[in-house]
Amino acid sequence: MIMQPLLVSPEEIRGIVTMEQAVEAVRTGFREWGENAQLNAPRRRIHIPTGVRVSVHQGGVPVAGATGLMTHCEWVKPMANEQVYPRLNHPVIVLYDAAEGELKGIIVGEITCAELPDNVAVTGLRTAATSAVGTDLLARHDASSLGLFGASGQAKNHLLALMHVRKLK
Repeated sequence: MIMQPLLVSPEEIRGIVTMEQAVEAVRTGFREWGENAQLNAPRRRIHIPTGVRVSVHQGGVPVAGATGLMTHCEWVKPMANEQVYPRLNHPVIVLYDAAEGELKGIIVGEITCAELPDNVAVTGLRTAATSAVGTDLLARHDASSLGLFGASGQAKNHLLALMHVRKLK
């Protein structure tokens, strides 16, 4: 029986997962990707001369029963010393069942963690969770200090994520 796909709004995903859950989800995705390279593909990005860019990320995690894509569009105004985003649209995730390809849902918005539900940063949760998995696998296990550049949304997510894989002083 085909079910009606869910349409999930930004308000419904704010603070929906813990950072620990995000780190473990990313770890699972990387593990599966390591066992089957066909589960992931490089990000595709187009740049319009006006400064608008569209990115598409695709992949799947069969153990979670999920496959799909995320797309996001920004208007980027590169400056001499900084990159300015006059417009950041909500990312859109299209989620399919990995077994039969049934559309399960469309998620609109930036997923944030329960610890920092109002900390909306472009792909902030996913990026920080990815950094935590890499740190866990590559950094010394007794590492207890961290150098962090920045203090905005990405930095906050990274500090929280890295605290899940190392005991920081």
